[in-house]
Amino acid sequence: DGAILFSDILMVPWALGQDLTFGPGEGPRLTPPLVDHALGALERVPQRLEPVYATCERVAAALPPETTFLGFAGSPWTVATYMVAGRGTRDQAPAKQFAARDPVGFGSLVDRLVEASADYLVRQLEAGATGPWQAVSARDRAASSGARVGSVRSDGGVRCMGLPLQARR
Repeated sequence: DGAILFSDILMVPWALGQDLTFGPGEGPRLTPPLVDHALGALERVPQRLEPVYATCERVAAALPPETTFLGFAGSPWTVATYMVAGRGTRDQAPAKQFAARDPVGFGSLVDRLVEASADYLVRQLEAGATGPWQAVSARDRAASSGARVGSVRSDGGVRCMGLPLQARR
């Protein structure tokens, strides 16, 4: 048996400084949408993620020790598509156009999301996924139809696309 904690994939951009709202019948909205290098203008608000970590602690405390507890984050590509458009889109056209128009700027956005997401996943582990088999994972529905694109294990190992990477601590 296992348990998994899902929080909205847009928690990371919210912690990076975009405003996140959920309107009736609209789906999530991020403001301001990122245009060109607007990421640098955002002010990080990392304390916005504290409720997720507190929830990890409470769930982990309530689970039997033998129960695997998985955390979760959205993949950098999927999150970037929301950040650029300010909302979900069927074809991710705004993000694709930004990437084509400014590959360096878009690459910087994805790099920032990779770092922020890895930190977010590690903090989830520190907050509750403490056993040897606990893990957190990032999934990318938009880019790879649900394939696992990365995971962080409780022993500090990180895997991305099946390749071991050095964990940031």
